[in-house]
Amino acid sequence: MLCLVPAFFLAGAIASLFSKESVLKYFGADTPKYISYSVAAVSGCLLAVCSCTVLPLFAGIMLDTYTLSVV
Repeated sequence: MLCLVPAFFLAGAIASLFSKESVLKYFGADTPKYISYSVAAVSGCLLAVCSCTVLPLFAGIMLDTYTLSVV
């Protein structure tokens, strides 16, 4: 439970601070794969998340209907 609360705050912050256009700029279908993978790898190193915090982040992304080309 202690790691879920910060994850929900982080998911809310990501959803409110980053627009759909800025996310699609780096993860859209037209973005080259090497850019998408590079941004995802750097983001993954900076955001130390475990499996219990990935789910709220992913749910926040999916509720905002972001389309991810790297998935």
